[in-house]
Amino acid sequence: MAEEEAKEPEGESEVAPISAITTAVGAAAESSVGKSLLGPAATALGKYFGRRTEAWIEQREQRQKQNVAGHLEHIKTIEHIAVPNEPTERQADKLDEWAEFAQNIDPEKDTELAALWQALLSEIIRDDPDADDLIGTLRQLNAADAQALLDMSQGWMPEAVVDELRVTKLVNLGLLERYRLSRDRRLSWLFIAAAFLGLAIPILWISTTVGSGESNGLPFTTRQLVLWGLFTVLGAGIYLVASMFLKYASVRLTRLGRKLQEEGLTYRASRRAER
Repeated sequence: MAEEEAKEPEGESEVAPISAITTAVGAAAESSVGKSLLGPAATALGKYFGRRTEAWIEQREQRQKQNVAGHLEHIKTIEHIAVPNEPTERQADKLDEWAEFAQNIDPEKDTELAALWQALLSEIIRDDPDADDLIGTLRQLNAADAQALLDMSQGWMPEAVVDELRVTKLVNLGLLERYRLSRDRRLSWLFIAAAFLGLAIPILWISTTVGSGESNGLPFTTRQLVLWGLFTVLGAGIYLVASMFLKYASVRLTRLGRKLQEEGLTYRASRRAER
């Protein structure tokens, strides 16, 4: 019992050395010798880092102003439009929100992302109602997302074109949509009809070559088996073609995604032509 009482808890034993060191350092700093040694150094370091911080802030603000000016100049060159002198209250709010994020995007280095934000600015200037949705969407896109979006096809395409996580992200943001039978019924029925006719016609032609009776062809029961086999092949063929369709045509851009892509491509192409 005496040994257990004398034994200190592990937490206290670990904290004790740290507390002792902290106390010793504090005492040394408060002593007259410590103040004479550490005081001037701390003051000098404080001034040094203060100057460095001020210089960094000034440089950052200057870069942000240059970025915004670059975006404005680019849309003025491409679309011959500029920020109105007296924007509406709605436009003013969106312009402030746009500048808050666009100022950190270098139009020279972040070409793809800059193209999308410039497209958004033109939407705001035109007071397009889609600007409300686009500004919330673009805030969540990074440079890789922007490049993937601009490089996509506008028709149906396989998810393998983009990695699964990025597809899910763009779907959640309303820029991509997955194929759904319940929504795309017309396309589904056209596809099924085309597949059926494409396979049924040659199969029916083959079936007509089978004799109609025992005297001039195969026995009737054999002919039935052949026909059933052909229609089984037909069903399997339709299933395989449908599977390939869903594999290679499973996602596409939404209306908002196509609109953002088309305008973004205009700005990216002009930037690349300038280089």
